[in-house]
Amino acid sequence: MRRGDLRGARKMCEMLSLYGISNRSRVASCRDAPARLRGLCSKWNELEYYRKSLAIKIKVPGGQHEMTALEQRKRVMTKAALIEEIVKMEWSMFSTVHNEGGKAACQMDRPTFTIMRTSQHQTWNEALLASYLDDLARAQEAGRNLMTEKYGRMMKSTFPEEYERIAAFFPPVSPETGRQIEEIVAAHVAWKEALNGKYPHLADRSRPTRTKDDQRGLASLETYTRAELETYSPKTIALYHAAIQKRLAEKTSEAEENLLNQVRQYGFNSLEAAERHFTTHEE
Repeated sequence: MRRGDLRGARKMCEMLSLYGISNRSRVASCRDAPARLRGLCSKWNELEYYRKSLAIKIKVPGGQHEMTALEQRKRVMTKAALIEEIVKMEWSMFSTVHNEGGKAACQMDRPTFTIMRTSQHQTWNEALLASYLDDLARAQEAGRNLMTEKYGRMMKSTFPEEYERIAAFFPPVSPETGRQIEEIVAAHVAWKEALNGKYPHLADRSRPTRTKDDQRGLASLETYTRAELETYSPKTIALYHAAIQKRLAEKTSEAEENLLNQVRQYGFNSLEAAERHFTTHEE
């Protein structure tokens, strides 16, 4: 997001009471848990289904494991359905982030948001998507807005003086998770620099690449990616790190796949076609 990258994240102190995750899980039998869930959620929309499903645990036959109703449902969800639910929950958070001076234009542009986020999530595997959906659902259950936290964390580089006043309010990141985050960020930076060379006119339309190029109100891809990853759970980071390592071994680029997904949704059949278009068009 531009427009000061949501300087209103300075108001994070207003959200201090939102970090405690309530422990309201109840153990139910395999037979009556779905009925309880339907009873709780039959009059609620899908977002509420996920929020309520976190509160019910289901024992697997044999008593060796237990899973939440949300986890049980995710087992039968398609990749497209996982992405749809993720983007729906992300939009709910993104559109309600407090921005100094009122809502930014991008917070009222759901179609573009959906294209950008769907394109990113299409590059992920189902296990990673399911884990991130858990992160979003648990955050919502606790009253946390992960988008607010992301833009707040970006202020470490774009508004360092203001960041110092809110830094203590963010959940800490463990050393191991921090190491994995930095390796993921490094991969994204390398991929972005490669794309800059292959498709310079498309690259001109995106964020600068490195944190050293951050400006007040405009974060680089490196800063943006790091801040977003710091809102993910350790489990999600571990899964993402493994996926990135696999891509590096196979010499495939998530960033290029993401960009291709984007331009296809704008009517181009390839990155080369989009690059040719923007070579002669300034829009």
